[in-house]
Amino acid sequence: MLAEAERDGFTENLMKYWDRDWKQGDPLPEGVQNLLEGVTRKSTTGLPKGTKFYTAENVEELLGPGSFVRPEDEATGSVGPRRWFFAYQKDTPQEVQRKRFEFYKTFAAMREFSTGRFDPLFYLSDVEGLAATDPDQIAVLKFKPAPGAMGFQMSALGEWRTTTGEAVELES
Repeated sequence: MLAEAERDGFTENLMKYWDRDWKQGDPLPEGVQNLLEGVTRKSTTGLPKGTKFYTAENVEELLGPGSFVRPEDEATGSVGPRRWFFAYQKDTPQEVQRKRFEFYKTFAAMREFSTGRFDPLFYLSDVEGLAATDPDQIAVLKFKPAPGAMGFQMSALGEWRTTTGEAVELES
């Protein structure tokens, strides 16, 4: 998706979804980098009483196997062990799948705005159910009103809705 955004010239708009000051040549915004790595940034809020910081020694104990601190992140502790306010927890496969799908929905909307290529608009999707669907069973269908059809326009998306499938015909 990032290569397609670069090719079609909407990388900057896509990255500004996560960092409004982002520009070409900057490192990826942290949210995108975390998505690619399959991690979630965790703050010290909610740590057990008496634990104020993450350290290289306690991070896996607090957040689980595979959790880590980034040496380049802001840390404190000029004397003794370095301490961090943030650490990174490995996402479960289900979390990775859900976050990647959310990224795709943002990407598809940006792509449509920038290139005119149709956004399939997945709204409140069952991510696991969609992932289990045979790709041969997925298609974009376009319909047109049947002669004399009646419906009502929804304000949010400017779409027309009908109370019956008989009010539309499949475009050829």
